[in-house]
Amino acid sequence: MRSKSLILILVCLCISSLVNSCDASVWGCSWIPWWFVRTHYYLFPHPWFLKPPHPHHSMPPVLPPPPPSRRSSVPPFLHTPPTKGHAPPAKQPSPSPPPSPHTPPKNWHGPPVRRSPPPPSHPTPPKNKHVPPQSPKSPPPPAKKLPTFNIRNFGGKGDGNTDDTEAFKSTWLAACKVEGSTMVIPAGYKFVLRAVSLEGIQCKENIVFQLDGSIVAPENHDKWGGDRSHWIVFKRLTGFTIQGCGTIDGRGSRWWKLSSASDDTQDSGNDADDDYHEDSEENVGMFTANAGSSTSPTALMIYHSKNTILKGITIRNSPRFHVQIMNCNGVKVHDFTASSPGDSPNTDGIQVHRSRDVSIYNSKFSCGDDCIAIQKGCHNVNVHNVTCGPGHGISIGSLGTDHSKACVSNITVRDVNIHDTMNGVRIKTWQGGKGAVRGVTFSDIRMNQVKFPIIVDQYYCDRGSSGHGCTNQTTAVAVSGITYENIRGTYTDTAIYFACSDSVPCTNIVLDSIDLRPAKQLDHDSQLHDSLCWKVFGQWKSSHEPKVACLQVGKPSTYDCVRSNIDSC
Repeated sequence: MRSKSLILILVCLCISSLVNSCDASVWGCSWIPWWFVRTHYYLFPHPWFLKPPHPHHSMPPVLPPPPPSRRSSVPPFLHTPPTKGHAPPAKQPSPSPPPSPHTPPKNWHGPPVRRSPPPPSHPTPPKNKHVPPQSPKSPPPPAKKLPTFNIRNFGGKGDGNTDDTEAFKSTWLAACKVEGSTMVIPAGYKFVLRAVSLEGIQCKENIVFQLDGSIVAPENHDKWGGDRSHWIVFKRLTGFTIQGCGTIDGRGSRWWKLSSASDDTQDSGNDADDDYHEDSEENVGMFTANAGSSTSPTALMIYHSKNTILKGITIRNSPRFHVQIMNCNGVKVHDFTASSPGDSPNTDGIQVHRSRDVSIYNSKFSCGDDCIAIQKGCHNVNVHNVTCGPGHGISIGSLGTDHSKACVSNITVRDVNIHDTMNGVRIKTWQGGKGAVRGVTFSDIRMNQVKFPIIVDQYYCDRGSSGHGCTNQTTAVAVSGITYENIRGTYTDTAIYFACSDSVPCTNIVLDSIDLRPAKQLDHDSQLHDSLCWKVFGQWKSSHEPKVACLQVGKPSTYDCVRSNIDSC
């Protein structure tokens, strides 16, 4: 038995030495232990004396993997053989531990790996079809620089003494011919300007008036010009913008002294001034005003224009109104300042006439009359986030003078701070007028030291002690659909004053969350009075002070007259 085992071992040793002597180029391998061949013979080319692999275990032909880089971290025994004619540089052998039964030999190249060819970077076009070459994407063209016209380049001195009116006109004529152009009043200069009208009927759209310097009125009235009703007028423009951080100074103190004695008691909100007549293209135009009206000029007027913006600038010491907006559609006024002394007569901050879609916000008003006055023919006017004081508050009217018809609707005044003024929020109409004020909301208003916070006066008259034209009338402009909500603060005379017409009473008046209390500190000539409520119909909701007991519920017996006036608008 032992001899047979010895013979078997000798035969195995012979076979092992025979395999070891095989050439690697023929057999595709170097020395391999017989036990490894027996268990892994499917992975290697086999000599003639080894049993071929089973046909079901055959491997499909694959492409060899790409050669690794010199810094590859792949173990040496997984490297692929070099391609023919490109042998790698010889490497110094490094000592290695003896192979374990589970460690492949050094010269083993590993099992073949199936690798798919990389996809093409661009899709292959179909045969027989011409594909035009793709040109590289060109960069977008640079933004077109809009032209600017500086008044200094047209002869303007800006020294505060020289009359720059002609240079002003020349600059405007050049700028207005180019759409989107900018007329520049540069910072650091003071330009003296007489009365001027900048006509836009032949101008392109989207002109910008950039005011960074100062514009001042002439000190001498004799140098003012032919028209004394207006100072600077922009008319018949589309997409026009007035902007900048500059100032328009009307030097109004001399004009205030020239005002008649009756102007001291007048309220400038007279809708008779709404009749604007243009004498010619050269003249700004004249108002057909009543006998008591002031002839002092309005500082800035925007007439018969649409999509206009007024922002950033300051107008101070205006002889009369600071800004007048008339016959316009789509006006935005924001970050604007109007400033004149509290005792300056008829210096309204902004007057709006016959205009719609007007927004006034983020602005400050301190003047001698109404901070904002909304006149007849106004619709969709929104006032919010403004500060008013000193002055006469925010008013609608006066309306219906000289038996005229006045229609005002969809007015919103909200988030307003009113302090140290004669009035808070007011509606004022003349007796004998026609038309209606409706759809008005006053909300979220803070009052501080206001003489009359809430007023509706259908007996308005500003014609002095003579009483001319102030006799009782049987008709009036209707006041209906007015809401007061969340109005809080202090008053110095009368918190709520409703004086409505006997024949056309106030209807649908809502008072909600009203809290007005007497001011702690009163002037020596101030005297508190109880609230007045005459011929007013509506409802009182969740309010604190004052309690108005005379607010009537339902509709008046003369509601047909109210309805008729509303329908006429």
